[in-house]
Amino acid sequence: MQQRQDHWFRPAAPHSDLAWQQSADGWLRLAVTLDGTTRSGRSSALDPDTAPMREWYDAAPVPPGGSGPEFFSDRIHRLNDLATQGVAANDNPHEDTRGLEAVPVEGLRYGLPSGFPATLGVSRSRDGILLDIPLSTPRGEAVRVMGLGEKTGSLDKRGRTWVMWNCDEPVHSPEKSALYQAHPVVYLWTPGGTVTLFIDTMATVWFDVGEAEPDRLLIEIYDNRFDCYLRTDESLPEAVESYSALTGRIPLPPEWALGFQQCRYSYFPEERVLEVAQKFREERVPCDVLYLDIHYMDGYRVFTWDHRRFPEPDRMVQGLRDQGFRVVTIVDPGVKTDVDYPVFSSGLEKQAFLTRPGGELYVGKVWPGDAAFPDFSRPATREWWARWHKTLFDAGVAGIWNDMNEPADFTGDEVLRVNFTVPDDLVAHNEGEPVSFGRVHNEYANGMNRATRDAFLQYRPEERGFVLTRSGGTGVQRYAAIWTGDNHSWWEHLTMMVPMFLNVGLSGAPFVGGDAGGFQLNADAELYRRWIAAAAFTPFFRAHSALDTRDHEPWSFGPEALETARRFIGIRYRLLPYLYTLFEEASRRGTPVMRPLLWEFPQDPRVASRADSFLLGNALLVAPVREPGVQERSVYLPAGVWYDFWSGERIDVPRQPDGSGAVVVGNAPLDRIPLYLRGGTILPHEGLRQHTGETGDGVLRLLIAPDAEGRAQGTFYGDAGEGFGYCAGRFWRGSFSWDGSGLRTESRAGESGEDLRWTSLATAVCPGTSGELNPEAESLLDLPHGESRLSLPWA
Repeated sequence: MQQRQDHWFRPAAPHSDLAWQQSADGWLRLAVTLDGTTRSGRSSALDPDTAPMREWYDAAPVPPGGSGPEFFSDRIHRLNDLATQGVAANDNPHEDTRGLEAVPVEGLRYGLPSGFPATLGVSRSRDGILLDIPLSTPRGEAVRVMGLGEKTGSLDKRGRTWVMWNCDEPVHSPEKSALYQAHPVVYLWTPGGTVTLFIDTMATVWFDVGEAEPDRLLIEIYDNRFDCYLRTDESLPEAVESYSALTGRIPLPPEWALGFQQCRYSYFPEERVLEVAQKFREERVPCDVLYLDIHYMDGYRVFTWDHRRFPEPDRMVQGLRDQGFRVVTIVDPGVKTDVDYPVFSSGLEKQAFLTRPGGELYVGKVWPGDAAFPDFSRPATREWWARWHKTLFDAGVAGIWNDMNEPADFTGDEVLRVNFTVPDDLVAHNEGEPVSFGRVHNEYANGMNRATRDAFLQYRPEERGFVLTRSGGTGVQRYAAIWTGDNHSWWEHLTMMVPMFLNVGLSGAPFVGGDAGGFQLNADAELYRRWIAAAAFTPFFRAHSALDTRDHEPWSFGPEALETARRFIGIRYRLLPYLYTLFEEASRRGTPVMRPLLWEFPQDPRVASRADSFLLGNALLVAPVREPGVQERSVYLPAGVWYDFWSGERIDVPRQPDGSGAVVVGNAPLDRIPLYLRGGTILPHEGLRQHTGETGDGVLRLLIAPDAEGRAQGTFYGDAGEGFGYCAGRFWRGSFSWDGSGLRTESRAGESGEDLRWTSLATAVCPGTSGELNPEAESLLDLPHGESRLSLPWA
């Protein structure tokens, strides 16, 4: 990782080239090249399908519609903090007991067009560029800063310094900045508009978001060739849609990937895997996926099976498939350096591995011992790696779980985990433009995930495929879902889950989740119940636990915890028509599945940085319980009509003069968390299935929640749930409306609904009474649904 530098001077030709461009779709781009570096059109962060079609106007020395540049000389402050690599962090000179040290800066300051921050300062050091942006507006509005991907802390990232550097950090404590993902994008948000700023590089980037200088965003980019993208939009949803159009969107996942997934480090031998599967079905806890961690391999050699533990993996996998389970196997990038091991020997032959500057093979250590690391920035390496997945696909494996792909290297620094990786001075092929590995460090996992996605296209062309990754950089969402790594069974990590997932979703990667119950250490029954209840409403839903921990399956914490897990996992499955609709929208528009309240209520001053609750789509407000011993919690509801998910009670929240709503007390016994259905929405759902391979009862249910005017509206998308028939028009997407007298279809798309599994439509209207639901109804989903007078629109 590049250390921060403390000598910043004016960028000038011929050693610094700064060029501004504007695109037809509203982006400003500052292209930076240093020291004569050759520029190419390559950027792995940008969507390869849309980037070539984006029209850019001719480069200019001044931002279009802006002014400058003007020379400036200034001093900026930086905190003397080892965690943020501040100036003299190791010397601790105590020149200022506040930990501040002034750094002289010279550079060029540009005036930006209306709607953007007023200015952009540009300075350079020996190895990089410093950007200086004011965190203020002409009207004095408070600027919230969101994005930056997987980070600890709150939804608003102001007041901290954050680094983009992927590393295997096992302790996600609040002061940690570098974790597994690098997404150098921020949204400068006010109720009146949103400015997006994205740094297109895979090298080290530091974001000082008003920590040392409270009203300034200082970005240090340690690369000799990068682009800075800026745009302004009227709203956060528009900004995220524009950003996802730039960097790409998730592929539509198979429906089974939205179901519950159970993992452990590790389930072995075969008998233990089958035991867990059988227990899920006996206990009637829905589940679609079981994982195999590294102990399925022969001596931790990737793309092999340990035939003592798994004598006939294809037979085992098929048996599980017959019970409705898919199997996902872990794959690590470290390849054991054994000349008798075909993966290693073939990689040597194809020059597929990272090398030292002199050309000799680099050998580090991971689980198999001495290991070489594939150079995924080389196309031939990705092709070679993709072909090796055939050994797993031949056994019937349905998904691939890419781990340790920062990449982690056990010969690195076990204390300073940013250095627990391969050396920066290794040589990366970089698509034919060799560079030091440190320049493309954050791209490593993207290349691995891309190769895995190519493997599905090659060997499973009729399936959508499922790839899960721990690490990634900008653009990773095009290839893989994200899980946020090795969390702990701590209440603090249950709390951290919400703002972390929200910011990952805003950063262009909506298919995100974490290890429910916590990976490291042991959850107790209360923590497990609270975690599984909250995680059931997150985009990716998996429970996982580490080696040398107690069992963490739903039945492991007693009958009451089992019933809680059965309830919330069951609700997840009943909501799959709604979830699948949200994922289709994410694949088409980049819209997060899990959203902050300000997404829907930007004019409410009390939700601007709120992350103690979240929205699943636009219809459900979820309020996790985040501390032990709690039987109720306060829940903030924006102005409007809300329905208690459990009692059915209608809550009318008046709009205050400042646009805010009200706080209510949500009942939270151990078998439930506060949930609210938003008035004015229509929630599609269905009967309970034990896995997505079951057909179900064929009834699509629409739960209608009228607003204050008695109206409601909702959208629905359906297709086969697997395969690519939807690309040929075999889907139905439409919206329903309710005006108090009847249900109508407002709009529709798709050529055929023949692949949809529902054969009838049923509706229920939230009663809005102050009493409890009838005794047979556990929640609003259990309201009696009558057959709709509206026939199936796709029939």
